[in-house]
Amino acid sequence: MVSVKIEGMGSSGDGLARVKGFVIFVPDTKVDEEVTVRITKVSRKVGFAEKVDDGEAQEPEADSEEEPEPEPEPEPEPPPEPKPQPPGHWEMAVAYRAGPRVIAGMFPRSGIDLIVTDPWGNASTVTSGTKPEHGTGACDFGGLNAGTYTVNLDGTQAAVELYLDGVGTAFVEFRPAARHGYVMRDP
Repeated sequence: MVSVKIEGMGSSGDGLARVKGFVIFVPDTKVDEEVTVRITKVSRKVGFAEKVDDGEAQEPEADSEEEPEPEPEPEPEPPPEPKPQPPGHWEMAVAYRAGPRVIAGMFPRSGIDLIVTDPWGNASTVTSGTKPEHGTGACDFGGLNAGTYTVNLDGTQAAVELYLDGVGTAFVEFRPAARHGYVMRDP
């Protein structure tokens, strides 16, 4: 058994906690609640636990063995450091609309990599132009939990933090800053 603090909510409504950096889902909990849990299942990436009554937590059975704590998954490699670039080359705009939890991006052309870092530090890359039905440089990144995400234009210092509240879509537009006369060149 282990005591945890519920840090957030999973997409199915279960509380989300961490044990030595390992994500644990706990049903019937609320954000900021401190509870004692028993780990019930461990998978490669996450664990599942159940709340333990206060009396049960203080008086464990004498002949029962304490369940082993799950081995934490190795820390993900941090995203590569952005290449230094003078500030002001990119303008960014963020708009929120009702819809699914998605980060939608719009770029001046296809083939631009965008790094999306989730609230737990995991980074994924999406390339502009993967949603041509929405425009030449459109892309999206979906299936997200509520939380603060960082969206970074790969290879630059251009980045924006945005909060998904679980009931809407964030639209991010990156465009070269006109006042600097910057023109993005193909690599």
